[in-house]
Amino acid sequence: RPGAGPGPRGGAPPAEGAAPLVGAEHPGVQVVELPVAGDAAELLPANAKDADLLVVGTRGHVGVVGAVLGSVSRRCLREAAVPVVLLGPDAPDLREVRVVVTRWHGETGGAAQEWGVRRAVARHLPLHLLDSWHMQPGAPELSVERRRALQLTAAQDAHERALADLRVAVGGRVEVTGDLVEGRGIDVEYARTHRGDLLVVDWDDEDHRPSVRHSRCPIVAVPPPSGQSAPRVGERVLS
Repeated sequence: RPGAGPGPRGGAPPAEGAAPLVGAEHPGVQVVELPVAGDAAELLPANAKDADLLVVGTRGHVGVVGAVLGSVSRRCLREAAVPVVLLGPDAPDLREVRVVVTRWHGETGGAAQEWGVRRAVARHLPLHLLDSWHMQPGAPELSVERRRALQLTAAQDAHERALADLRVAVGGRVEVTGDLVEGRGIDVEYARTHRGDLLVVDWDDEDHRPSVRHSRCPIVAVPPPSGQSAPRVGERVLS
């Protein structure tokens, strides 16, 4: 829990009693409170190296605006070696009833999809594939309607293959569902995710995801592989 620290130059000390409050609400969770002084943007990624998750509240500006404003959450996304959970202004409900993984234009989710599968199985939650597509430039001799029909058929085929792969991955342990939606990936995510969802995404696409301000559910940003083993889905959480 980064803070400015007590004293005339450091401002007010961090609020006390957070650990007992969390422990009282979640008696099965061991809570350790570690007050530290300094810049949260530096301290959070550094102290999360041995964690399974880093949980960060955010105003939602993780793109260019966040770079200008010095966003702590953007810095955590760029530097943390573990999955980062983003809690935006419109995502106060932390009930986790469904894990959602995404595909854009038929591309698989990579590390995020693997993490989402393991999270769903570990928590015994249904796994939902949110797949988006939109028209791409095609052969000029074909009409727009014909190009759209061909591309939609290809997207549907790819979607069914992805669902089949996910069902193999979960091994029948949880339910797998899916939607194929026409539209830009980020718009589809906003429209088709709800409170109670846990949206799991790869975080190597900051330019395509400039903000999470209006997301109604927590977003887990899984870092790209860097030669280490896959990120864990355990319960050692830093917030």
